[in-house]
Amino acid sequence: MQTQDLFEVEKAADTQHSLVQFSREQPMDRAMRLIREVFDDRHIAVLAYSGGKDSSATACLLLTVAADYRRRGLSLPPIYVTHSSTGVENPVVAALAMAELTKMKAFAAKHDFTLIVLTGEPDLNSSWPGRVLTGRALPTYPSSPTMDCSQSWKVDVGQRLLKEAMIKADGHKGWNRPVVMTGVRSGESAARDVRIAARREHGDGIWSNSDGDLRLTPIFSFSTDDVWETLGYAAAGLLESYSDFSEVIEFYRDAGGGCVVLSADAVRGSSTPCSTRSGCWSCTRAGKTDRSAEQLVESNPTKYGQLKPLNRLRTYLVNIQYDWSLRNHLGRTIAKDGHIEVVADAFSPETLRKLLIYTLTAERLSGVPIISAAQLILIDAKWSASAFFPPFTAIKTYFDVVDRGMYEQAPEVPYMPPSPVPRVGRIFVGEDWYQVTGINSMAGMRDPLMELHHESCDIKLKALKNGALVCDYEEGRKLAVDEDGAMDFLAFLAEDYIRDYCRDDNPDWTEGYRIYQRLGILTNGLGHSRMMDEILRRSQWLQSKDLHGQRSVDELKARCTVLYESQAALFECV
Repeated sequence: MQTQDLFEVEKAADTQHSLVQFSREQPMDRAMRLIREVFDDRHIAVLAYSGGKDSSATACLLLTVAADYRRRGLSLPPIYVTHSSTGVENPVVAALAMAELTKMKAFAAKHDFTLIVLTGEPDLNSSWPGRVLTGRALPTYPSSPTMDCSQSWKVDVGQRLLKEAMIKADGHKGWNRPVVMTGVRSGESAARDVRIAARREHGDGIWSNSDGDLRLTPIFSFSTDDVWETLGYAAAGLLESYSDFSEVIEFYRDAGGGCVVLSADAVRGSSTPCSTRSGCWSCTRAGKTDRSAEQLVESNPTKYGQLKPLNRLRTYLVNIQYDWSLRNHLGRTIAKDGHIEVVADAFSPETLRKLLIYTLTAERLSGVPIISAAQLILIDAKWSASAFFPPFTAIKTYFDVVDRGMYEQAPEVPYMPPSPVPRVGRIFVGEDWYQVTGINSMAGMRDPLMELHHESCDIKLKALKNGALVCDYEEGRKLAVDEDGAMDFLAFLAEDYIRDYCRDDNPDWTEGYRIYQRLGILTNGLGHSRMMDEILRRSQWLQSKDLHGQRSVDELKARCTVLYESQAALFECV
């Protein structure tokens, strides 16, 4: 029997193994091949960029391929990059993203290709101040049935930017349809994988979404280590890129407590995936503590100290979710049977006023802009429309804090454990509040002062379907505040209006809303006049019945015509 040298067998096996390994396409090579195929087919690339590690790796590979194309003398269509800001983004991440976008532009200019950056943010009413500080909605808590904030601040804005980019891209003649590239990866979480499967998303090349738009997910099959390896190659100068990603790497390392493992030659080997949360500083869905923010402050108090007052405000909002004493107990609607329900609803007027103070204080201590002039006007207008406060109370509060130094941080309060929503009873109010919607009524959005001068001031009246007559202040798709007008109002007019209107004995607390419209600062969206007219009329009626402003549970309970006795134990402790 012929024998074979065991050494030769082992060597042959090693050779075969090496051939297999050599022939296997590496993740970075595969991703760049997919991107090259997009350019080879003369598609325009549109990159959705967030500033996180995954979108950074995608941007790195995309622009590296683009530079290679130009170096070989090949023509290249414009590349679009979209970036959305929530308005309450972690300020470290926000600054990092803008710095990286600047590097992208410089890299494109150096390699002679066109890079167009489109940025956006939520509309005024959907912004964090527009949602929470106006009293329109509570923060999105873990128990919230939907993630309204994520939809409004990220998904809707991102889709709007992508639509804009794709329209612009379609305008470039001689190139094929745009392909949107994202840093989506499979295997990050079970919930995300479900959404990926529902979209029939894959990493094998260009795919189409439900609208027929073209998509590419070049790092779809990347592990977390693959992402860090890509950035590590760029950091080590082994991969030409627009950035060395030192700031990105440093952020994740500081926020994750050293979970990022990279060497100069971009080795693999990080066995612990980095799960650092890099979203909004205001996120109340993150749980009782925002560990990433705390880790950043702990790692470098000087560098990341600005996060402390922001995180303190976030923690306060988390801890008061079940503090029913801070809620408004008077319902927002009058039922068809003429009753208003007395139940813990959104934040009370006084809670909103304190939150405005806490937010302005956090803004000053952190140096991070939170409330714009337009958002401040919106807060004041909404408080007025709901008869929470006399007109211009929010503006007065702003001056008290910012100009007079009446700063106050959110208090450190213990976490309130979950408990059932207190439902106290019902107050019968009848339907006479709605009877004022006749053509001759001067309630709601009627403005007698402006109507006297409608011819010279070009004020138009509009008849609603319910027969009510209102001043027509509709313009655009959504409620809007003119930023320049808001700044001018604060600088030149506000103090006078506070003096004349901001007092508890003002007979019409809704007047502030109409004044902003009268001055051309505030406009309603098209078709929204009826809704606002009804809100103003209801608030005026409530004021006439002494049910406006801050009302205690005991006071409202005493006026209930129906009491939910089964809830007695709950509202005794409110």
